[in-house]
Amino acid sequence: MSKIVGLIWVLVASFSIIEAQESSQGESIRRPPSIRGDVAFSVRKATEHLRAPSRLHFEDVLTNLGGGWKHSTSEFIAPLNGGYFFIFHAVSAERSSFQIDLMKNDRTQVTAYGTRGSYEHGSSSVFLELRKRDRIHLEIAEGEIYEHPRNEAYTTFSGFLVLNYD
Repeated sequence: MSKIVGLIWVLVASFSIIEAQESSQGESIRRPPSIRGDVAFSVRKATEHLRAPSRLHFEDVLTNLGGGWKHSTSEFIAPLNGGYFFIFHAVSAERSSFQIDLMKNDRTQVTAYGTRGSYEHGSSSVFLELRKRDRIHLEIAEGEIYEHPRNEAYTTFSGFLVLNYD
């Protein structure tokens, strides 16, 4: 239990240190220097194949610190050895359930499930130890997800380095 509390403390501390480079008013915000490298990505809005079986592809890259997110293949490739935290969310199509798997080097690590009904939500998160060049992506294993036809985004995927082993 104390390891979990320690991990949560590390995550909270990480969020409090990492700030945007500019505020919405254009004022500079001080950001502490990185000791061993910043790695974080966040993508939104699933595109193309929204039915199983398929790899999820994303329209918008919101953040790509460290260059680990590869937009063309819709995958994260670890630029450093370390412990990474990942989280993802999706919404089921109106008359379908879904299962999305987070894959590490083509092996399922965790799963999110959204039930059949009226646009049900599913999400999952995980802390994984990765080696440099390990690959992380999302796959729709079953069913179908829904994505808004305009600018709203219901599918998101984010990850960041928590512990650097290099």
